[in-house]
Amino acid sequence: MGRGWVAGVGGWVRGLHWNEWLAIVLVTLSAASSLRVHPHYTSYFNTLSGGPENGWRLLNHSNIDWGQDMLEVDEWIKEHPECRPLRFELDYWNFGGELFGLEPLRPPHLPTGASVDLARRMVDQTEWWIISVKTLYNKPGHSGLEYLQQLEPVDRIAYAYHVYRIDPLPEASVEVSE
Repeated sequence: MGRGWVAGVGGWVRGLHWNEWLAIVLVTLSAASSLRVHPHYTSYFNTLSGGPENGWRLLNHSNIDWGQDMLEVDEWIKEHPECRPLRFELDYWNFGGELFGLEPLRPPHLPTGASVDLARRMVDQTEWWIISVKTLYNKPGHSGLEYLQQLEPVDRIAYAYHVYRIDPLPEASVEVSE
């Protein structure tokens, strides 16, 4: 019985036309692309559009972040106790650190065009900031954090949050630039 089944499948496979093979390959790639973002389907973007890592570049406002990844933020905070103090810009109900039992620290909102060095002058120790990509890149009418776009995130939480490490400027750099 096993041999007949294998022979039947082999005959079916050999009988496929090139366009049927293409359809099978495309469906398989699409399924793999969808499954790799599990369980973060809200932030799904197909591979050709840049994938979920870059979907925020294509769509704006609430297409990425509906607060669905708050449990992952909480998990990240618990896994990284060395990353303190933490500042938050989560974009939901004006919550920040208090949602996770931490101080409600927020990053400074600076004028459009400000350098990240201005923010670095405002901190006296290394800080970690968790920022919603929706808030950072494309929430309508929301500004003040554009300077963070000058930095590469040090980590990502799910696909909706970027983590930044903000180090203070060395004293010598502050004196030279002023």
